[in-house]
Amino acid sequence: MTSLAVLALFLLSLQGFAQNVSETSEELQKLGKQPAFSMNLNYAKSTVEQALALRLKNDKLKGSSSKGAVKYENVRYPAIADVPVDFYTKVTGSKKAATIYVFVSKGYENFVTSSSDANIANNARIFLTSTLEDVKKYDLKNQINAQEKEVKKAQKDYDKFVKKQEDLKKQQEKTAKETQKAKENLNTQQSKLKSLSSSK
Repeated sequence: MTSLAVLALFLLSLQGFAQNVSETSEELQKLGKQPAFSMNLNYAKSTVEQALALRLKNDKLKGSSSKGAVKYENVRYPAIADVPVDFYTKVTGSKKAATIYVFVSKGYENFVTSSSDANIANNARIFLTSTLEDVKKYDLKNQINAQEKEVKKAQKDYDKFVKKQEDLKKQQEKTAKETQKAKENLNTQQSKLKSLSSSK
């Protein structure tokens, strides 16, 4: 397969993912309902929030959080726009599912829609779909960390019972020796009694 064909398949896959992104409106801080792009994910809200925050931190963006949204003010973020914009993220949901919202403003509360800026709108869609991979990786890392803790706990329990078994074995061996000694003493005393009895 040629590199051109691979690129074409990649772009098609992105377009396929982008179909899962909705253009909607959502409450944003004190600005009321504003145009936004959203995507639903079957992951806990906290996982999605943390994965998204880590992604943007790694992309060298620094935002300020207020009323459930994070604002990245006057940033030039190529994944969204080649010009400075105000870029907002918001995550809503529960422990089982979450929705990510992306708002892009060119300033003065001039929020982007597909009709006002098709290029930025498309970038926002692609950005959202690309965060799915970040969320998957972050969730997997959390699962691995949680499982490592379970393994450590199980190992600790196992080691405790192995030691208990060893202690019981030692106690058993000690009891067996004491039993044997007691038996020998019993035999000796019985022999003495028999000897004394036969001397009558």
